[in-house]
Amino acid sequence: MEKTTTKYSCIFSLLCFSALLGLQAGPAAEKSTVRIIVSDTYGLPLKDASVVLKSVGPHQTFMAKGGEAKFEEIPFGVYDVDIQLAGFPERQERIRVYQSSLVFHIGLRVPTSDGDERSVLLGTISDSKNLSDLWVRLIQLYSSDLVENSVGVHGEFELAGVAPGPGIILIFQKEKLLSSIPITVKGGSQQLTLSLQSASQQQGK
Repeated sequence: MEKTTTKYSCIFSLLCFSALLGLQAGPAAEKSTVRIIVSDTYGLPLKDASVVLKSVGPHQTFMAKGGEAKFEEIPFGVYDVDIQLAGFPERQERIRVYQSSLVFHIGLRVPTSDGDERSVLLGTISDSKNLSDLWVRLIQLYSSDLVENSVGVHGEFELAGVAPGPGIILIFQKEKLLSSIPITVKGGSQQLTLSLQSASQQQGK
Protein backbone atom coordinates (compact mmCIF):
# COMPACT_ATOMS: atom_id res chain seq x y z
CA MET A 1 0.00 0.00 0.00
CA GLU A 2 2.86 2.34 0.85
CA LYS A 3 4.52 1.64 -2.52
CA THR A 4 1.28 2.47 -4.36
CA THR A 5 0.86 5.70 -2.40
CA THR A 6 4.46 6.69 -3.11
CA LYS A 7 3.98 5.94 -6.83
CA TYR A 8 0.90 8.18 -7.09
CA SER A 9 2.66 10.92 -5.10
CA CYS A 10 5.53 10.94 -7.58
CA ILE A 11 3.14 11.09 -10.54
CA PHE A 12 1.22 13.96 -8.91
CA SER A 13 4.48 15.82 -8.25
CA LEU A 14 5.57 15.42 -11.87
CA LEU A 15 2.22 16.69 -13.14
CA CYS A 16 2.41 19.73 -10.85
CA PHE A 17 5.99 20.44 -11.98
CA SER A 18 4.99 20.19 -15.66
CA ALA A 19 2.06 22.52 -15.11
CA LEU A 20 4.34 25.02 -13.34
CA LEU A 21 6.79 24.97 -16.28
CA GLY A 22 3.90 25.60 -18.67
CA LEU A 23 2.75 28.61 -16.68
CA GLN A 24 6.26 30.05 -16.59
CA ALA A 25 6.76 29.58 -20.32
CA GLY A 26 3.47 31.36 -21.13
CA PRO A 27 1.92 31.60 -24.60
CA ALA A 28 4.15 31.73 -27.68
CA ALA A 29 5.15 35.27 -28.64
CA GLU A 30 3.16 36.69 -31.56
CA LYS A 31 5.23 37.57 -34.61
CA SER A 32 4.81 39.41 -37.88
CA THR A 33 6.13 39.61 -41.42
CA VAL A 34 6.96 43.26 -42.16
CA ARG A 35 7.62 44.70 -45.62
CA ILE A 36 8.97 48.23 -46.01
CA ILE A 37 8.72 49.63 -49.54
CA VAL A 38 11.21 52.45 -50.08
CA SER A 39 10.59 55.20 -52.65
CA ASP A 40 11.18 58.91 -53.00
CA THR A 41 8.40 61.27 -51.91
CA TYR A 42 7.01 61.25 -55.48
CA GLY A 43 6.51 57.48 -55.21
CA LEU A 44 9.35 56.44 -57.54
CA PRO A 45 10.92 53.20 -56.22
CA LEU A 46 14.46 53.29 -54.84
CA LYS A 47 16.82 50.31 -54.81
CA ASP A 48 19.73 49.39 -52.52
CA ALA A 49 18.42 51.26 -49.46
CA SER A 50 19.66 50.09 -46.06
CA VAL A 51 16.74 49.50 -43.68
CA VAL A 52 17.18 48.87 -39.94
CA LEU A 53 14.45 48.00 -37.41
CA LYS A 54 15.23 48.68 -33.75
CA SER A 55 12.77 47.63 -31.08
CA VAL A 56 11.64 50.19 -28.53
CA GLY A 57 12.06 48.49 -25.15
CA PRO A 58 13.90 45.14 -25.21
CA HIS A 59 16.87 45.76 -27.51
CA GLN A 60 16.56 43.90 -30.81
CA THR A 61 17.92 44.99 -34.20
CA PHE A 62 16.97 43.62 -37.64
CA MET A 63 18.56 44.63 -40.95
CA ALA A 64 17.62 44.27 -44.62
CA LYS A 65 18.52 45.84 -47.95
CA GLY A 66 16.66 46.71 -51.14
CA GLY A 67 13.79 48.78 -52.47
CA GLU A 68 11.44 46.35 -50.73
CA ALA A 69 12.93 45.23 -47.43
CA LYS A 70 11.29 42.15 -45.94
CA PHE A 71 11.58 41.14 -42.30
CA GLU A 72 10.37 37.73 -41.08
CA GLU A 73 9.48 36.62 -37.55
CA ILE A 74 9.39 40.12 -36.05
CA PRO A 75 7.96 40.02 -32.49
CA PHE A 76 4.96 42.29 -31.88
CA GLY A 77 5.96 45.67 -30.51
CA VAL A 78 7.05 49.21 -31.37
CA TYR A 79 10.06 49.76 -33.64
CA ASP A 80 12.19 52.63 -34.89
CA VAL A 81 12.92 52.40 -38.62
CA ASP A 82 16.14 53.88 -40.00
CA ILE A 83 16.53 54.12 -43.79
CA GLN A 84 19.74 55.20 -45.49
CA LEU A 85 20.58 55.55 -49.16
CA ALA A 86 23.50 57.43 -50.70
CA GLY A 87 22.41 60.81 -52.05
CA PHE A 88 19.29 61.06 -49.85
CA PRO A 89 18.80 62.45 -46.34
CA GLU A 90 18.48 59.72 -43.71
CA ARG A 91 14.86 58.89 -42.85
CA GLN A 92 13.61 57.78 -39.45
CA GLU A 93 10.11 56.57 -38.61
CA ARG A 94 8.38 54.82 -35.70
CA ILE A 95 6.03 51.96 -36.52
CA ARG A 96 3.75 49.68 -34.49
CA VAL A 97 3.78 46.00 -35.32
CA TYR A 98 0.68 44.25 -34.00
CA GLN A 99 -0.55 42.27 -37.03
CA SER A 100 0.68 39.05 -38.59
CA SER A 101 1.49 40.85 -41.85
CA LEU A 102 2.21 44.54 -42.46
CA VAL A 103 3.34 46.74 -45.36
CA PHE A 104 4.74 50.27 -44.96
CA HIS A 105 5.47 52.75 -47.78
CA ILE A 106 8.21 55.18 -46.73
CA GLY A 107 9.48 57.96 -48.98
CA LEU A 108 12.91 59.57 -48.89
CA ARG A 109 12.97 63.29 -49.46
CA VAL A 110 14.28 64.22 -52.90
CA PRO A 111 17.46 66.28 -52.47
CA THR A 112 17.46 69.72 -54.11
CA SER A 113 20.33 71.36 -55.93
CA ASP A 114 20.60 74.22 -53.44
CA GLY A 115 20.14 71.99 -50.38
CA ASP A 116 17.00 73.90 -49.32
CA GLU A 117 14.39 71.48 -47.97
CA ARG A 118 12.01 74.09 -46.57
CA SER A 119 9.23 73.95 -49.16
CA VAL A 120 6.33 76.25 -48.29
CA LEU A 121 2.65 76.11 -49.29
CA LEU A 122 0.95 79.51 -49.13
CA GLY A 123 -2.76 78.83 -49.41
CA THR A 124 -6.00 80.76 -49.49
CA ILE A 125 -9.51 79.36 -49.05
CA SER A 126 -11.49 81.61 -51.36
CA ASP A 127 -14.99 81.03 -49.96
CA SER A 128 -14.29 80.89 -46.22
CA LYS A 129 -16.37 83.97 -45.30
CA ASN A 130 -18.26 83.74 -42.01
CA LEU A 131 -16.52 80.44 -41.21
CA SER A 132 -14.53 80.44 -38.00
CA ASP A 133 -12.28 77.80 -36.38
CA LEU A 134 -10.92 76.55 -39.70
CA TRP A 135 -7.69 74.57 -39.83
CA VAL A 136 -5.88 72.50 -42.43
CA ARG A 137 -3.78 69.34 -42.41
CA LEU A 138 -1.55 68.04 -45.20
CA ILE A 139 -1.36 64.25 -45.59
CA GLN A 140 1.35 63.21 -48.02
CA LEU A 141 1.23 59.83 -49.74
CA TYR A 142 4.90 58.94 -49.22
CA SER A 143 5.80 60.98 -46.14
CA SER A 144 4.34 60.71 -42.65
CA ASP A 145 5.46 64.17 -41.52
CA LEU A 146 2.62 65.85 -39.64
CA VAL A 147 2.04 69.33 -41.14
CA GLU A 148 -0.99 71.39 -40.13
CA ASN A 149 -1.94 74.96 -39.28
CA SER A 150 -4.87 77.21 -38.48
CA VAL A 151 -6.60 79.31 -41.15
CA GLY A 152 -6.57 83.10 -40.79
CA VAL A 153 -9.59 85.41 -40.81
CA HIS A 154 -9.15 86.02 -44.55
CA GLY A 155 -8.86 82.32 -45.40
CA GLU A 156 -5.07 82.30 -45.56
CA PHE A 157 -2.78 79.55 -44.25
CA GLU A 158 0.86 78.47 -44.47
CA LEU A 159 2.34 74.97 -44.40
CA ALA A 160 6.14 74.98 -44.22
CA GLY A 161 8.80 72.27 -44.38
CA VAL A 162 6.73 69.89 -46.52
CA ALA A 163 8.29 67.33 -48.86
CA PRO A 164 7.67 67.48 -52.63
CA GLY A 165 5.19 64.93 -53.97
CA PRO A 166 1.49 64.03 -54.04
CA GLY A 167 -0.79 64.56 -51.06
CA ILE A 168 -4.20 65.64 -49.80
CA ILE A 169 -5.15 68.79 -47.94
CA LEU A 170 -7.91 68.25 -45.37
CA ILE A 171 -9.92 71.31 -44.35
CA PHE A 172 -11.63 71.17 -40.94
CA GLN A 173 -13.95 73.38 -38.95
CA LYS A 174 -13.17 72.33 -35.39
CA GLU A 175 -13.65 68.52 -35.52
CA LYS A 176 -15.79 68.53 -38.71
CA LEU A 177 -14.14 67.62 -42.01
CA LEU A 178 -15.33 70.08 -44.67
CA SER A 179 -13.38 68.84 -47.67
CA SER A 180 -10.36 66.91 -48.93
CA ILE A 181 -8.44 68.29 -51.91
CA PRO A 182 -5.67 66.38 -53.73
CA ILE A 183 -2.55 68.40 -54.51
CA THR A 184 1.04 67.92 -55.65
CA VAL A 185 3.74 69.75 -53.73
CA LYS A 186 6.28 71.00 -56.28
CA GLY A 187 8.94 72.28 -53.91
CA GLY A 188 10.06 75.80 -53.11
CA SER A 189 7.37 78.41 -52.48
CA GLN A 190 3.99 77.41 -53.91
CA GLN A 191 0.74 79.42 -54.02
CA LEU A 192 -2.62 77.64 -53.70
CA THR A 193 -6.20 78.88 -53.95
CA LEU A 194 -8.75 76.37 -52.65
CA SER A 195 -12.52 76.42 -52.83
CA LEU A 196 -14.74 74.58 -50.37
CA GLN A 197 -17.66 74.71 -52.79
CA SER A 198 -15.84 73.21 -55.77
CA ALA A 199 -14.30 70.51 -53.57
CA SER A 200 -17.76 69.57 -52.26
CA GLN A 201 -19.12 69.37 -55.81
CA GLN A 202 -16.28 67.10 -56.93
CA GLN A 203 -16.81 64.77 -53.96
CA GLY A 204 -20.54 64.61 -54.70
CA LYS A 205 -20.05 63.39 -58.28
